[in-house]
Amino acid sequence: MANNLIFRAADASTAMEKVQNALGPDAYIIDISNVGNFVEITASKDEPIQRQPNKPVNPRKSLALAKRKLERFLPEDPRAPLHGTDFQPSPSAEPSQGNTVVRQNELASREEFITENVFRDDEEPPTKSAPHSQGNSVQTPEKDPVKHEIPRAASVLQLDQPSRPEPKRNDYASADTQSSALPKRSEVFVFGDLMNFGLTPAFIKNTFGLKEFDGSIPRSKFTETLVSALYEPRSASLIEDYGNLVFLGTPGSGKSTICAKLMHYFGTQYAEKPAVVHVTPEKLFEADRLRFHAKMFNFPFSRKYTLDNDALCQGNKQIVEVAWDFQMSFANYFAHHHQSYKSVKPFLVLSADINYHTLKEVLRVCPKVRTVILNKCDFGRFSTRNLMFLFEKGYKIASLSGDRSVSSPLDMADPVMLHGFVEYTLEL
Repeated sequence: MANNLIFRAADASTAMEKVQNALGPDAYIIDISNVGNFVEITASKDEPIQRQPNKPVNPRKSLALAKRKLERFLPEDPRAPLHGTDFQPSPSAEPSQGNTVVRQNELASREEFITENVFRDDEEPPTKSAPHSQGNSVQTPEKDPVKHEIPRAASVLQLDQPSRPEPKRNDYASADTQSSALPKRSEVFVFGDLMNFGLTPAFIKNTFGLKEFDGSIPRSKFTETLVSALYEPRSASLIEDYGNLVFLGTPGSGKSTICAKLMHYFGTQYAEKPAVVHVTPEKLFEADRLRFHAKMFNFPFSRKYTLDNDALCQGNKQIVEVAWDFQMSFANYFAHHHQSYKSVKPFLVLSADINYHTLKEVLRVCPKVRTVILNKCDFGRFSTRNLMFLFEKGYKIASLSGDRSVSSPLDMADPVMLHGFVEYTLEL
């Protein structure tokens, strides 16, 4: 439409804000698309016109119509009826042998049956032809002159084509047979199975007491060991008794979304709202996402372009997002002085689709941040190797977040949720 306008921004929230500022809250969203590193929203004040869906095409009628058009170019058959009268051969021209005449009548009946069924749209059972008399006398069945307008050559071509073979029937096995054919799930794990999961030999020997060719561990016990090691029993209190919440992680891991979820939670559960602080060297509009969420939920917001670790750790009742450029400096400072700042609660936000080498680098940058929030679990599957790496290094999973809506609460991980997550990741 001519009245459509295109708004481009770094993210969907900023683009939607531009749409509301330009067209108001009653604007119609026509399309949302990703163009490079930007988001484009096509909007209009006019209501879009709804297009009528195309009617379904009947393939049988289309085939019959195509054949009728092709028949116009076929040569005329001299035996075709003239003025609606069927061609009747003289009795003297018929052969005297009775078997030959019956053979010809059977062929004519077969041609008539095929001609009728090719151009018939609805499924009607064919009418049986009248029985032939014995001897040389032959009774010609009555024929519909409309049906004989189709050239005889078309029916002859149909007879010359080989008949299609009947489709083979699939002998499907029963449910019991299929279940018995599937590989059974192993109920015990040996040393090699745990190495295939990604654990190191030394960790397997020290934690489970297994040797290369001796010993095994039940599947249920192995799962419970992982759940108890990854579970953070203080996950709910870390959020409810909020102090100085600091969120670290790679760009695009969803730190701003997690902060927005907490703003929505604190705004509905508590009268006093914590301050929102964004520590980043960026001065472009890409850094405005957290400010947009703070403005939407009516939270006090401030941005710091330089990092002051001591002032940041001394703050109280605030939600802090630290950009990747400052995370190594903050993590090193917190690793040496974490005993002096009891109110600081750092979280490492990881995307579920992170690869193993990136995960190792992130954990090397943030050595003392042991509480993890796995984000974007709805479309990214956390690999088995990554899960074993967190288990081996002693990290805790505080939350499993998959809903990217900022108005939904942040789901804190409990033993039941972690048990299902571990079995899903390990494909048990």
